[in-house]
Amino acid sequence: MIKRRPASWILVSGLLILLVASCHIKEKIEQFTQVPPVSPITETIKTSAIIGFASVLTCAHYQGYDLPFTSLQHNHQTSMMVVDLERYFPFQFQDDVYSEISILSLRMDEDAFIVSILLSESDIHSGTFRLYKVHTFPVMVRDGRILAVFASQDINFGPDHYLEISLSDAEIQFELERLQSTMPTDEYIAIAQNAWLIEIDPNNSWLDFTDDTYQISGGQQNVAVSTGYELPDASVVQMAILNTVLSPTCSKNPGEGWVVMQNVEVSQKSEMVVGQAFFDFIPDCDGKIKLLLGTGSFIGSSGKKIKLGL
Repeated sequence: MIKRRPASWILVSGLLILLVASCHIKEKIEQFTQVPPVSPITETIKTSAIIGFASVLTCAHYQGYDLPFTSLQHNHQTSMMVVDLERYFPFQFQDDVYSEISILSLRMDEDAFIVSILLSESDIHSGTFRLYKVHTFPVMVRDGRILAVFASQDINFGPDHYLEISLSDAEIQFELERLQSTMPTDEYIAIAQNAWLIEIDPNNSWLDFTDDTYQISGGQQNVAVSTGYELPDASVVQMAILNTVLSPTCSKNPGEGWVVMQNVEVSQKSEMVVGQAFFDFIPDCDGKIKLLLGTGSFIGSSGKKIKLGL
């Protein structure tokens, strides 16, 4: 005689199978609904803002404008201005503690300069991000606008302090040649350039920094990911920022522009992350960036607005 299994046992078995299947489905869904990291975007914007501000001050100084809130020193050919950032920096990024910035500069000709900046303590930070110094970068006044060019290798995360710019002729020529860089027209050109270009429009008011606009374009390979994001065992992040406009009227987010990011991550603790993210800055001053479209691991997050943390 064949014994029939109790209906309750069959019901429990069915529920267990559904539970296991649903967990598996949930894991698969989560694998394709990951949120791309935005900390590289945030850090690039913050760095560009402080470099742009230092560039404006440098050009205003050499054009003869009186900057009463600075102290000015000279060390051989190097001029150094010290500015109270807490009072005069036009951007108000959250969680940042600003004190002073020292701006060292060499004048190469009437409209071209080589600049280095020093920041006291953790002036610009985002989680584990610390910017102490930008070694050297070229600055030029062109058609009433200011152009500054920097790359990741210019950034130093340790507090070494040099009060003089000392460069060889070859190093000076290299810096000046960087000013020949043009604004990239697409993400492939931007990443290949491996540099960031900041164009600042002072709006013909060299002593009013609150009405300036900063346009940021450029790209970088192997961008660091930090804030609130666990570093994987292996990671390759490429990022391009194009025609992104930042203004002191809104420190929470740029009002226009877009970002393309390609992310490949491998970790023993979690699933592989592979995908592209296409972001758009929107004029809403809400501190967010919109993920227009995600592919691969980010496809399920398409359309979301993500907090930048500026």
